[in-house]
Amino acid sequence: MELIKKQAGHDSAGEDIEENLHQLVANIAHEFRTPLAIMLGHIDIILDGVTGTINKKQEQSLQKIKELALRLTRMATDILSVATVINGKIQLRREKIATPIFVNRVIQSLEYLGQKKKITLDLDVPQKISSFWGDPDRIEQCLTNIVENAVKFAHRDTEVHINVREEPESIRFEVKDQGQGIPEEEIEKIFNRFERSRGDNAEGFGLGLAITKEIIDLHRGRIWVESQPGKGSSFIFELPKDLRQR
Repeated sequence: MELIKKQAGHDSAGEDIEENLHQLVANIAHEFRTPLAIMLGHIDIILDGVTGTINKKQEQSLQKIKELALRLTRMATDILSVATVINGKIQLRREKIATPIFVNRVIQSLEYLGQKKKITLDLDVPQKISSFWGDPDRIEQCLTNIVENAVKFAHRDTEVHINVREEPESIRFEVKDQGQGIPEEEIEKIFNRFERSRGDNAEGFGLGLAITKEIIDLHRGRIWVESQPGKGSSFIFELPKDLRQR
């Protein structure tokens, strides 16, 4: 009995250490985001010409710095999201989302992602599609992660297609790239935390798709991938129209 008590004490201590570690990581990620936001603000001020005229070479350098700062911001957001999910502290807002307005805004904000590889984001969303209920910030995070992933692995001078359709009980999102595809043996683990697919040179921590799945699960939705090596991949997720009743 004494041995069992000691083991229980060790288990409890281990859980406390793990929880404290998750909280530490979350705090570090949060502290990173504040100076990055300030940095991005100053970069935009310079790019907008508020501080004076800049030449083309200076503009290109600033755009590169901005791109890297945005990447670090997304990585910090991913780390913070994972820590929040692990600690069970994530809370969803339930708001009515106007589908075409929401999707158009998100995709327009992501057009810069394809500039370096000359990749076009092709959006197809009906203007009369129904609204749905969910957390707009979290769903934007999901769509951003998937589109960013598609651009990352798409071939140069191609298109990433974003199609939004209405199903009887849900809204369906599909993001399709024209890239190298995912080997069949990797598809089943593509949504695992810290998992990287399609090459070892991928940037980031391998958290984006894992976070996306967890957020979609919290919305009582589902996500899956369809892919053929050499022909690209389609990431598809569906969200219920009315989360209030779930």
